[in-house]
Amino acid sequence: TALRDGEPDEDGFITVTYKKKRADGGDDAGAPSRKKKKKSLELNNFYRHQIREAKRDQLAKLRGRFEEDKARVEKMKEARKFRPHF
Repeated sequence: TALRDGEPDEDGFITVTYKKKRADGGDDAGAPSRKKKKKSLELNNFYRHQIREAKRDQLAKLRGRFEEDKARVEKMKEARKFRPHF
């Protein structure tokens, strides 16, 4: 055991040995595991029609928000509180 602890033998040499790493990440209980995490098997928008529908929905949402913003700006203009540049 003295040879494996890094202590010199009677000649003054230290025996260097290969130490195999543990597969479960070693003795560190708090350290994160080195195992690879499995990727999510669920693919979003896998088919072309799903991609097209998602784009269409996103565009409709943006258009709706734009119209709401236009209406809000018009209300602010009517109330004379619209100041685009300070």
